[in-house]
Amino acid sequence: MNKVMMTKYIKIGIITVVCQLILSATYAQQERHYTQFFVNKMSLNPAYAGEDEIGSITAIYRNQWLGFEGAPQSQLVTLNTPLFSSRVGFGLGVFHSKIGLFETWDASMAYSYDLINRNNRSLRIGIQGSIRNFNIDINNPTIVTTDPSDPSLINVDGAKYYGNFGMGLYLNVNKFYFGISSPRFFSNTIGVNTTTNITAKEVPHVYLMTGLTLPAAQNIDVQTNVLGKYVDGAPFNMDVNVNLIFSKALTLGAGYRTGGDKYGDAIEGIVQYLFSKKIGIGVAYDYSLSEISNVASGSIEGLLRINFTNNKNNLKNPRFFF
Repeated sequence: MNKVMMTKYIKIGIITVVCQLILSATYAQQERHYTQFFVNKMSLNPAYAGEDEIGSITAIYRNQWLGFEGAPQSQLVTLNTPLFSSRVGFGLGVFHSKIGLFETWDASMAYSYDLINRNNRSLRIGIQGSIRNFNIDINNPTIVTTDPSDPSLINVDGAKYYGNFGMGLYLNVNKFYFGISSPRFFSNTIGVNTTTNITAKEVPHVYLMTGLTLPAAQNIDVQTNVLGKYVDGAPFNMDVNVNLIFSKALTLGAGYRTGGDKYGDAIEGIVQYLFSKKIGIGVAYDYSLSEISNVASGSIEGLLRINFTNNKNNLKNPRFFF
């Protein structure tokens, strides 16, 4: 067997294992993750809706394990805005992800209310309703290499659409924030394989997030962000990054994600730039520390953010920069 064929079989094997983990009763982490999570709080915590007081649209595209056939790809677009007053927040989200044979589409709507509503501090409580569509493309000729009737494959239930409900809290004091959330409470059954008695379920996730921005020198701020992810039956994982923000416009950052092998899952590099307080772009690259790096390169992520600012300077919690 030559090296090219061996690499191909290794890829097929890893894809099969990953898909099986996602579709099994084993409580592994299922939800998509993003390196620039600190600009993507709306999709993790419904209580963040309306927090920036100006309104914004965020779009992210992530391509994981570049060059790996069937590797995870995901996209999202979220809307986050105050509604009627700065105390009430509203959010919308559309999400798509695909890994191997497995594809999901999500739509969510969030509402938040500020319990404090004071200068430079807020405590928001948020609720979220969502709907998710699952699909398994067992006829994909580029991925499927076995008989679709293979008992290792789980058949998705005929309905394919599943509703869910979530909640969160988000505290902001000056330039410190802390949040806790579970966007999807219910363990919906996606499908059952009667041959192997394997049941595929959605797995509720709990997110803890915190961060602090402090001045380091003239026109330079230091920002730290931490995201913890807990799933029943899986190890507690964390994303940690430190960013330097220059003139509240250019952000250069580095991060680390736990999990994976003994050295962790990945190290990360981040570059972001905000144009005229209204349009921001970002790029992140993850270098894998796990064995997947033997057959695939790193992961890349692109971000676009549009702020609906009216250039007022008296906002309670302005979030013009990342």
